[in-house]
Amino acid sequence: CDQIVTYDPARDVFIWYLQYISSGTPGSGQNLFRMAVASPKDAAAGSWWFYDIPSAANTEWDYPDLCVSNDFLWVTTNRGPFGASYVDDAYIFKFPLDEMSVGASFGYGYLDLSASGFGNLSLRCTRGAHETMYFGTHNSLSQIRIFGWPENSGSLFWNDVNLSTSWFNTTHVCPGPDGMSWCGFDDGRIKAGWVSQGRIGFMWGSAQGGGFTYPYIEGVRVRESDRVYIDRPVIWNSSGAFAYPAASPNARGDLGVGL
Repeated sequence: CDQIVTYDPARDVFIWYLQYISSGTPGSGQNLFRMAVASPKDAAAGSWWFYDIPSAANTEWDYPDLCVSNDFLWVTTNRGPFGASYVDDAYIFKFPLDEMSVGASFGYGYLDLSASGFGNLSLRCTRGAHETMYFGTHNSLSQIRIFGWPENSGSLFWNDVNLSTSWFNTTHVCPGPDGMSWCGFDDGRIKAGWVSQGRIGFMWGSAQGGGFTYPYIEGVRVRESDRVYIDRPVIWNSSGAFAYPAASPNARGDLGVGL
C-alpha cells in the first residue's frame, strides 16, 4: 500500500514507512504500518531493522505522512473501520530518533484526534521543522487548521487560518492525449507541508474553476511565530494541469517543489 521514505542527516539513517494491507475477518481484521530504518550502507546491503505499529481490532491505517525534526520522527495517518471505504479518525505519532537510529526499543507519544475532540483528517507534517513540528489539515474550502507540537511538550496547540478565497474541490479533470483524465483520482487533501525562514506553508491540488481552465496547485503561507496569514501562492498553467505537489527546504531554507 502507501510507502514514504525520509532521511535524517543528523543520524545518517533512512526511515522507510510501509503501510501493509489489512487482513483478518470482519470484526477483528486490522493492518499495521512498519518503520524500517537503515544507514545508507546498510540500506544498500538490504539490511534494515524495523518497528511495527498495528491498528486496533476492526480498524486499519491509511493515508500516512512522516517528517523528522531535531530529535523525533513524526507520523500522521488516518484510521477507519476494517473493510470500510471511509476513515473516521486521525493520529499523530511522536517517535524518538536516537533510539530508532540504532535499533533500540523505546516509548513514544501519540494523539488520537477524534478522542481529543477534533474531527480533522488527512494531516500533513512540515519538512524542515526543528524544535516544533506543524501539521496542516482543511477545516473547509476557506479555512485550514494548523497544529503545532513542540519537541519538549506532551501536548499540542492549534490555530485556524482563514484563506482569502475558497478553492474548488469538484472532480479534477486533466485530459491527456487519449482523452482520459490522469488526475481523476486526485482530491483536495493537503499533500505538502514545510517550515522555513520563519514561515509555514502547505500545498494541495484544486480542481478547475474560477478562471483556471485546468486543475492547479493551491498554497498558503503563514508566519511561524503566530500562525498569521501571509499570502496565497498558486502554481498554474493555462495550457495544462498541475497536481500532486511535494515540497521540502534544504539546509539554507531554499524550498524545492515537485509536482
